[in-house]
Amino acid sequence: MTLEAKLIAIGVGLVLVLGGVAAFARYERDVGARDARIATLTAANATLAARAAKIDTLYVADSVKLTHYVTRYDTARIHDTLTRDDTVFVVRSVADSAINACTITLADCRAGWTLANARADSIETLIGLVKPKPVRFWSRIGVYAGYGLTAEPGGTIVHGVELGVGIKVWP
Repeated sequence: MTLEAKLIAIGVGLVLVLGGVAAFARYERDVGARDARIATLTAANATLAARAAKIDTLYVADSVKLTHYVTRYDTARIHDTLTRDDTVFVVRSVADSAINACTITLADCRAGWTLANARADSIETLIGLVKPKPVRFWSRIGVYAGYGLTAEPGGTIVHGVELGVGIKVWP
């Protein structure tokens, strides 16, 4: 083998090694960015869970308050056995407080649904980041270097430091 051929082989090997190092560095950056995104989403999900617990507590408290006002409203009605078309007058403050409690309860319910949707979106994004990606064709090709033995077609066995390109055929 001539000196020129050896220099070309060394140059090609050096380019392949540098390309492998660059690909590995990019892969590590991508993994770091994904891990940072997962940490951010996990923290956001924990915050949303705390807010959801608070809204659930408010919803229960407002529901009890609404039940109390509706009960007061029901007790203000007059029931009798006579069939008459009379108008029943309800104390205005009782009716206003019942309507106000109903409005608050519905607002709490709406906030709870919005929060639940935000948490579901956050969890779906987390699942998408953690779920393994399908193996692409180019990720199966690799450069390998090491000490090894090679059998040539003529029957001779060559050993030493070898550099090769290979395709991974199993997952």
